[in-house]
Amino acid sequence: MESPDLVLKLVRDYVNDYTSLLQGMLNAHQSATFTMPLGNYPVSSLKVPVGLTLNVPTGATIQALAMPKVGNDSIALLTLSSRSRLEGDGVIDGNRFQRKHGSAVLIAGQANGVSVSGVRIVEAAEQGIQVVGSRGIVIDSVSVSGCGIPGTTDQYQAINLVISSDVEVRRCNLSDAQHGVQWWGDETNGLCENIIIYKNEIRDVTGGAWGHLGKNVSVVRNKIKRCKDVGVDFETTFDSESIGNEVSNCLNHALSVFNGSKNILFRGDKVNQEQEWGGGIGLYGPVANTGIRFEGGSIQTFGAAGQGLGTVGSGVASKVTLTGYSIEVNHPSAMPIRVLDANRFYIVENPLIAGYHSIGVSLEGSSDSVVKGNLLRNMNPTSGSKGVFLYWRGAQHPTKRTVVEENRLEGYEQIADDCWGDNNSCNVIRDNEVAQVTHRGTSSYTGIIQNNKTLAGSPSVVSVIS
Repeated sequence: MESPDLVLKLVRDYVNDYTSLLQGMLNAHQSATFTMPLGNYPVSSLKVPVGLTLNVPTGATIQALAMPKVGNDSIALLTLSSRSRLEGDGVIDGNRFQRKHGSAVLIAGQANGVSVSGVRIVEAAEQGIQVVGSRGIVIDSVSVSGCGIPGTTDQYQAINLVISSDVEVRRCNLSDAQHGVQWWGDETNGLCENIIIYKNEIRDVTGGAWGHLGKNVSVVRNKIKRCKDVGVDFETTFDSESIGNEVSNCLNHALSVFNGSKNILFRGDKVNQEQEWGGGIGLYGPVANTGIRFEGGSIQTFGAAGQGLGTVGSGVASKVTLTGYSIEVNHPSAMPIRVLDANRFYIVENPLIAGYHSIGVSLEGSSDSVVKGNLLRNMNPTSGSKGVFLYWRGAQHPTKRTVVEENRLEGYEQIADDCWGDNNSCNVIRDNEVAQVTHRGTSSYTGIIQNNKTLAGSPSVVSVIS
C-alpha cells in the first residue's frame, strides 16, 4: 500500500475528520510501528491495536473533534491495547472546551504491558491518562497539562490509576489538573498495588501524588508544589512509602495520612510552606492510622496554619514515630507539634524542633508516648513557655505513662505535666536540660521527676501548678 505520508498528504486539505483513514492505517500496521506525519489531525477516537507502536513526532498533533456530551458519554481520544506503545514528542490534544468529555489516553480492560513515553498531552476534558484494571504499565517523560472543565465539580487527574498494578509513572511533568497522580483501589474489585511514582514534577493541582486503597505504593524524589489540598497523601493505603520528595506550598498539609492507613514510611522528605499555605504533616481520621514513621526529613513553615506536625480530629493515629527531623515553624500562632487525643507517639532524636509559639510539643489527651533526645528551641522566649506540654483532656483522653527524657530546651522555660483531671499520671520526666518542671497535685501526684538540670548544670526547679 502507499505510505501513510503520501495518503495523508493527498487528503490533508480536503477532510476535517481523519478518524476512518487513520484507524484503517493503524489496523494495517499491527505489531509494527506507525509514525504520524507532521500536521494536525482531528479525530473522534482511535484505538491502537495490540502490539502496535504509535509514534507521534514533534510537529504532529492528534486532536479530539468537537463532540457534545450526551448523557454519561465519556469517549477517550486514544485507547491503547495490550503491549502497545505511544511514543514521540508530539501532541495529544483533548480539545476540552469543544469536546467536553473523555480522557486523552485510556488504558483499560486488562490492557497489560502498555507504555506511554515522551508525548505532550494537553486540554483533556477528563483525565490526561486513565489506567483501569490493567498491569505492567510504564508512563515515562510525559507532559500533561490542562485536565477537566473549569467550574465543574468532577475530579479529573493528570494520571489516574484505578484497580491497577505494577505501574510506573516516572519523569513526567504534570500541571493544571484536579490532581497530579492518583491511585484508586476498590474494596470489592481490589487494591492498586506495586505503584512507583518517581521523579515527577507536579504543580498547580489539588492533590499532588495521592490515593485511596493502595498497597506497596512508592512516591520517590518528586517535586510537588502549589496544591490546593495536600502534596503526598496516603488514604486507606498500606505498606507504602514517601522517599526524598520536595513538597512546597500546599493549602492543607504537605505530607498526610488518612483513614486507617498502616505501615507508611516517610523518609528524607523536604517541606517548605510559605506564609499563605498550610502545615507540614497532617494525620486525619476517621479510622486511626497505625505504624506511621517519619524519618530524616525537614519542615519549614511560615503561616498561621503552619503546624509542623498535627493531628486533625480525635484519635486519628497511634504508633507514630518522628525521628531525625528538623522542624522550624515561623509563625507565633502555629505549634511545631500538636497531638490531640492520640496515643503512642514517639518523638525521638530530632535535631531541631523550633517555633515562635509558647508551646513546642503539645500532647493533649495523649498517653503511652515518648519524647526523647530532642533539641527544642523557642525562637521567641517568653515566661512560662513550655517545651513539652502534657495535658489531661478527659477521662477518655487523659495524659498517662508518657516518658519525657534527655531533651534539651533552649528558650522554653518548662516541661509541664498538667494532669489536672487525674493526678495519677505515671508520667516520667527525667534527665532533661530545662529550667523548670511543673506538675499538678502534691501527694496525689504519681509521676516521676528525676535528675533534670538547667543549661548551666544546676538542678531544675520543680513546682506544683496551682
